[in-house]
Amino acid sequence: MNKERFKTLVLVSLVFVSFYLTQQVWAKLPYNLIPMSSNEPIEQNDNNDLLKVVSPEQYLITFGRSHTILYSELYCDEKYDLWNNVKTILKTCFQDKDIKVDSIENEETIKNESIRAIEAQFTEKVPLYIFLKMLEVDEANDIFNKINEIDRIYIPLNGGNFIVLSNGVDYLKVTSRNFDMSNISKEVVKIERNGYTKYYSLKDYLNVESNAYMALDKSVKAWRSVYYVKNEINVKNEAQIEQIAKEFFGKDLDYVRKIEEDNGSVIYVYNNEQVLKIFNDGIISYFNSLEHTVVERNLYISLKTAVDFISSHIGWPDDVYLSSIDQITSDGSKGYRIVFNYRIGGNPVILDNGKIEHPIVVEVFNDQIKTYKRFVRKIDMSKLIGTNIKPILSPLDIIGKSDNYNLIKENYKRQTGIKNEEINKSDLREKILSSINDIYMAYYDTCRQDYGQRLKSVWTININGTTYIFDAYSGECIKVIGGIKN
Repeated sequence: MNKERFKTLVLVSLVFVSFYLTQQVWAKLPYNLIPMSSNEPIEQNDNNDLLKVVSPEQYLITFGRSHTILYSELYCDEKYDLWNNVKTILKTCFQDKDIKVDSIENEETIKNESIRAIEAQFTEKVPLYIFLKMLEVDEANDIFNKINEIDRIYIPLNGGNFIVLSNGVDYLKVTSRNFDMSNISKEVVKIERNGYTKYYSLKDYLNVESNAYMALDKSVKAWRSVYYVKNEINVKNEAQIEQIAKEFFGKDLDYVRKIEEDNGSVIYVYNNEQVLKIFNDGIISYFNSLEHTVVERNLYISLKTAVDFISSHIGWPDDVYLSSIDQITSDGSKGYRIVFNYRIGGNPVILDNGKIEHPIVVEVFNDQIKTYKRFVRKIDMSKLIGTNIKPILSPLDIIGKSDNYNLIKENYKRQTGIKNEEINKSDLREKILSSINDIYMAYYDTCRQDYGQRLKSVWTININGTTYIFDAYSGECIKVIGGIKN
């Protein structure tokens, strides 16, 4: 090994050790320290990207006595315009001075008043001031004094003039003569006319204390397509790798040290502070330390900073959505860990990659990005999208399989401390079914191939905080998160 090569390796090792000791996370970068050429400033996007990612995870739609759940507006028989219409209604709700606000005990109080309805559901509780900023409401009414954050918006469609805002604990019935539900009603009619997968309330169908919904149909329309995916980044494409580096460091890379590892990974180091690594399997990790201490976190500034940064650094995958927000601290600074996920074919994608759990993860401290880690897959158009006519198993079919039920039962007993002699089988089954928090369809990416990887259709079932991922066709348990698999 020559002297220069040895010095380079020592330098990179010191950089990595420094970041590990300060954060024990390997992906850091402050937004305001990005070196850019003077004639290419970073432009801040307007709220369009923010409104795109801070959007409902799913819509629960009621057609009288039947229900469906829609995860995406993009991958349907035709594109629906639900979110834009919900935003219009929200803006009226926040700025109308002639509204009536009543606190109700729970959403069941008003659901019987409407035959048809749509409920927009978010993965996270979103502070109302975020909507205020995003929707550019100049003069807000006093509804912000009634509730701080929401994760559900319930909109009746039978001519009612109210909506319900909820955070899962508090329920506000907001009445206004200025609500216009006509456009969103038309969209729901289109969904009904085009055909839909029926979902059933576990509370009504099984008479258990669960608010989850599930599909029982043997052939779920959303899963007839078979998708193949590939990495969004081809690490063997030198031109693409260089272009990505320029997005982070500017067009002039003369002052950026480039290191090519034997396994195909590429590292860029700037000023011994900022490090970009493009792994040989397509993962991107970009990091740096904070320029100044952040003693008071601001979610809107942090979220806007993260969204703008991602928009200008590789950009967004199709059908992306906000997955989670967690408060974090680092060396005395207060910030957020923000996770984004995406859908393919209208369903969420679950990654099985040992190095990264989520497609896009950002650690942000107000106007400073500290970490940015990314692994995104896109549809491989070299593989024909096929159709699977084999019927899938319903969630009840899957839970009822002896191996699966025994697995769920043992995990539930460990979590609750229940012993066999303390409860009979029937009561235990009812408790387990009552503990179902969520059931949804997804595509499972094993991440074993850089391209031509077939996605698996899965049911994801959360029971008492433990997430089980089952093959939708065989019923096999693929993965358990938060519990023991065997």
